[in-house]
Amino acid sequence: MSRIQFIISGVQGRTFSGGLLCIFEYANHLTRLGHEVTVVPLEPSEAPQWFTPEFRLCLSQKSSFLNSMTKLLPDALRYLRSRSLERRTALREAVADLLISFSRFGTYPFRRASHLEVAPRILGTADVTIATSFETALIVHLYGSGEKIHFMQHYEPLFAMDSDRPALARNDGELAVMLPLKRIANSSWLAREVEKRHRLADPIPVCNNAIDHDTFFPATTPPASRERFMVLSYGGRDATWKGFADAAAAIRKARETLPDLVWNVFGDALLPPDNPVAPYNHLGFLAGPDLRAAYCQADALLNPSWYESFPLFPLEAMACGTAVITTPYGTEDFAVHQRNALMVEPRDTEGMARAIIDLHRQVDLKDQLVREGLLTAQSFTWSSATKRLAALLTPTSQQFSNSAG
Repeated sequence: MSRIQFIISGVQGRTFSGGLLCIFEYANHLTRLGHEVTVVPLEPSEAPQWFTPEFRLCLSQKSSFLNSMTKLLPDALRYLRSRSLERRTALREAVADLLISFSRFGTYPFRRASHLEVAPRILGTADVTIATSFETALIVHLYGSGEKIHFMQHYEPLFAMDSDRPALARNDGELAVMLPLKRIANSSWLAREVEKRHRLADPIPVCNNAIDHDTFFPATTPPASRERFMVLSYGGRDATWKGFADAAAAIRKARETLPDLVWNVFGDALLPPDNPVAPYNHLGFLAGPDLRAAYCQADALLNPSWYESFPLFPLEAMACGTAVITTPYGTEDFAVHQRNALMVEPRDTEGMARAIIDLHRQVDLKDQLVREGLLTAQSFTWSSATKRLAALLTPTSQQFSNSAG
């Protein structure tokens, strides 16, 4: 069995992203296979209330800067002026500890520098070290041990528009893909995108994510018949590329035909619930049984993202018996147009509105999508996904891509 460490940016106690949830699921399931698994956040983090780790979650980077500063502050000026390299270094490290404690609240360049400062202190020795984002790829390249992997969850240069330093974030995202790390993609779309944009000579292996079928499954009793058609959307945590403004425009257009259309939204969104385009019911941050209940109550899930890389929420909705309307980029591994989902091009608000109206009017179509979606969702289990990842992590595997073409 192997010692495996995943490197992540940070963990919040009450909220999470789909990408982080997937990493935690892989870590748990690899632990169950007998591996020694550690997840290392680079920023001061909290124990998650939304997940029960069976792996070791390293929270040791919570800074002891108060002790350091208490010890050094009385002699700080003397240390600063000292010709002793040891004393000056001690003071600088104490100041770094202070700044690291606030890194999660800083700008992207500040967080980036903090990651580089803290990583050599906290990364352990492992047989496999895995970067989980562009923010951790350089860290793994410089300080990782054993097999060094970049398990890509998105094509992240596309998302730099939402960074406080978009040019730097885009540059870092591009360079992360070119580092000499063994690459794995979580979707076929992502693998093709990286191969094409970076002219890679070798194909990138794909390891699709999965969903928890103990959490997401159909309601035992279908919701009572109602005249008001209910659409559910994810707010997209304020990310422009999640397409929430497009969803609002589509809902507004659909309401011209279906004036009683109900729109429920979970998670943070770019527009407030009482926005003038398309008001909605805000369900707040949902996870687990609460999220399942929202899926089961909805007639349709609308995913308007400009691009995704194996997003969980459309697949979770399928598993709960909800018809899915989604954009294609990054969902192709599980969504097939007019078989188990309706596919609409990104930003095509007219097409999204038509899809909503079609599902309202064509009961047979809606029933087919629900039936086929349930079958599709059943094939994406964490057990099979983890076995696939474990096989790719094997050092002798020939399925990695290392060349930049």
